[in-house]
Amino acid sequence: MRALRPASIVLAMIAIAWIPSNDADAQAIQLPTVRVFQYSGSVLVPDRGTASLGGVSSTAFSSRRAGLGFPAGSKAAGRSAGTSNAIASATIIDLAEMDRQIRAGDLRKESARQNQVQAKRDEEGKRLVRYARTEYHRGNLAASRHGYELAISVLDGRLRDLAIAEFRRVHPSIR
Repeated sequence: MRALRPASIVLAMIAIAWIPSNDADAQAIQLPTVRVFQYSGSVLVPDRGTASLGGVSSTAFSSRRAGLGFPAGSKAAGRSAGTSNAIASATIIDLAEMDRQIRAGDLRKESARQNQVQAKRDEEGKRLVRYARTEYHRGNLAASRHGYELAISVLDGRLRDLAIAEFRRVHPSIR
């Protein structure tokens, strides 16, 4: 007895699979159709724009008379059409610009934070100047002097210059 080869077994299985049974068990299997086309060339596309590279359209028509799977005297016809297009879309992402914008936002936040800190320091300096004036009018020169010195150390810019001028006017003997 001769051994069956693997290829013979596969062919036998295919032959068994194609043995028609009754119509109730028959199923149609539609296989996908794949078409490929190529494009070679260049195109200018603006940022966030789209350009069409071209396309391919196809139409197929077929007809069939009675034969395998069709009753005698019948006809079958079909038509299919398809279109394939290629497009190019572009979005430019400038990472360096994004970094600059992020850093600018961080700098604005830092600047705003520094402005808030300085505004609080200015308010504290103004309160110290008011305290120093009050103590001066009460005759408490040491507390007045100390209030002006603290205000001058806290204040910035024009307010500091005004506090120094007032301190020198009120306490001329102290330089």
